[in-house]
Amino acid sequence: MKMKTKFILLNLIVIAAITTSCGGSHIESTEKDWHNYLTTLSDYYPYSIDDEFIFKNDSLGVIWKNQPFTYSGDSIYPQTDFWSCNDPFASCYGDRTINISADFIEEGVSRYAYAPSNVSTFIAQSGSPEVWISWDIMLSFGPDNYYRGTCSVLCLPAEVLGQLTDTIIIPIRRQGTTNGEIDIPDGAYARIIKNKGLTDFSTDGKTVWKRVQF
Repeated sequence: MKMKTKFILLNLIVIAAITTSCGGSHIESTEKDWHNYLTTLSDYYPYSIDDEFIFKNDSLGVIWKNQPFTYSGDSIYPQTDFWSCNDPFASCYGDRTINISADFIEEGVSRYAYAPSNVSTFIAQSGSPEVWISWDIMLSFGPDNYYRGTCSVLCLPAEVLGQLTDTIIIPIRRQGTTNGEIDIPDGAYARIIKNKGLTDFSTDGKTVWKRVQF
């Protein structure tokens, strides 16, 4: 086997290993489809700028209080962006992206102290029949104490809405420390439920933080 062929096959194996893929026949997406994606995706972010993000860990006897945060300081929350390239003469013609993001920061903490916590979803199609869907979370307990998780899928347009199930589980794999990021044991996760948003998470795979309302 030629070296170039081996290299291509190796890349395909790596991509397959890190990304879930769903099958089905290819049908091109339309602008209306993407607006439907955005409408459905918004159900996972039922927040307003006046909400609170309060989580309680009964096992540890600790409450973690957060408030919504926007870098712009405006009241539009969560932050939502939809981009579509409709110029038939542009190289990006047909490309589309959706990004929806909810930042929240610990009560009493300055925005300059450390990066806020964040839940976000990114959907994109660029130069390919497949659509990329990515769910990401960062939970910030301090400048050198945060957790990151992500999950993603490559799917044809016809399967996108089928991927937006009632419950999304994001595995949390990395922890930020004073010595840099480290891997953490299996079992850490964040759960997002349609029409409820982020309901609970675990950073150690043992104890659970549940969102509560006061």
